[in-house]
Amino acid sequence: MNPIQTVIENQQQRAIRSTPVEIITITKARNRSLAAAVPGSIIVLVAPKATGFIGRYKQAIKSGGAALTAVSERLYAQYSRKGKPLTLEQLANAIVRQPVYADIVYLGQRLCSGVFVPKDLDAFATTLPYNGGAINSKGLSLIEHWNENSDAGLEAVALRIDPELTESEKAALRLVPSDQVAKNVGVSIDCDTTWIAVAAVLGCLAGAGVIALATAFCGVIKDVHVSEAALAKMSPTAAARKLVALRREALQEGWIR
Repeated sequence: MNPIQTVIENQQQRAIRSTPVEIITITKARNRSLAAAVPGSIIVLVAPKATGFIGRYKQAIKSGGAALTAVSERLYAQYSRKGKPLTLEQLANAIVRQPVYADIVYLGQRLCSGVFVPKDLDAFATTLPYNGGAINSKGLSLIEHWNENSDAGLEAVALRIDPELTESEKAALRLVPSDQVAKNVGVSIDCDTTWIAVAAVLGCLAGAGVIALATAFCGVIKDVHVSEAALAKMSPTAAARKLVALRREALQEGWIR
């Protein structure tokens, strides 16, 4: 059986539950204390419910300053440790051994799959490219696949960091139909369409997590825009997709660096 099929079959044997994920807008004033503040992204942090980490993280965001810097630096230190990446088969086996793992879903779009938290991390972090358009505050959810013989659970919080937009980009995004706002957020840059890249996290080479936690102050995420002339030739929805694609490319380039 191939590794992906192993996980799919395991999901069919588990109970499922959906938990809403709060989306917190990170203002410029907070950026100095939060290493996750990469403009044009939504950072999703997932942690075991039993640890209370998400509640403490939310309180640190509210408090700001030293409290937020401390928790960001702790996460960065955890993600900076290097280890040996897993094969797909090893990863699949690791996933199905978990009492609970999850998918991150926004308005029906599966943005990251097979999420769980390795024992040496406080939280799993992933980066979603975001174009700065309208966000449904109730549209993000954590879909857990859990073992009914276990009381384990996960919870999450999302940090929204708006990009700098030109006036023509703002105008185009305001025209995106309400039934298409899901396109304002893209698939996780380290999960793509499957759970495969979680192997990087297990190897402590946590791709986008490192970007989310480390590169905001390094200036490696370039500013990207669509020209007014190009926007004039696009529908609002096409403009939204193009802006997300540009954010994704910029984030991936930062990852490679």
